[in-house]
Amino acid sequence: MADTNLISRTVIPAAPGTFLLSFQYGEEPIRTPVVAWLVVLTSYGTKQPDEVMHGAEPITVHLGDSGRDGTQTILFPTGQVIEPMCRSYDTEADWLQDARERADKENAGLGDEGRRSGEGMST
Repeated sequence: MADTNLISRTVIPAAPGTFLLSFQYGEEPIRTPVVAWLVVLTSYGTKQPDEVMHGAEPITVHLGDSGRDGTQTILFPTGQVIEPMCRSYDTEADWLQDARERADKENAGLGDEGRRSGEGMST
């Protein structure tokens, strides 16, 4: 197993109007303010130290919050929505429509009881 070495870690303020979006099937989305970003730079492996990974994690007003559904869907002040390593949308309405359509497909086979209990896809 290769080693992962921390190169740097810093916190930078988020732009006002940046939110972490959470969606549960059958409910309205929740917007949680992003107050800052944790930016991490690491090297991976010992043979080629130039293999560098980086990432930015949203820091919200709720400790350890990655969205109620475990995703890191971000609404930016420009109105653009990004699901990291997945999809991007021009507007929050576009994202919500797609999230609901995906949830409908996931939950189609659960029946009413599964939907009431919250089973199925979260986006």
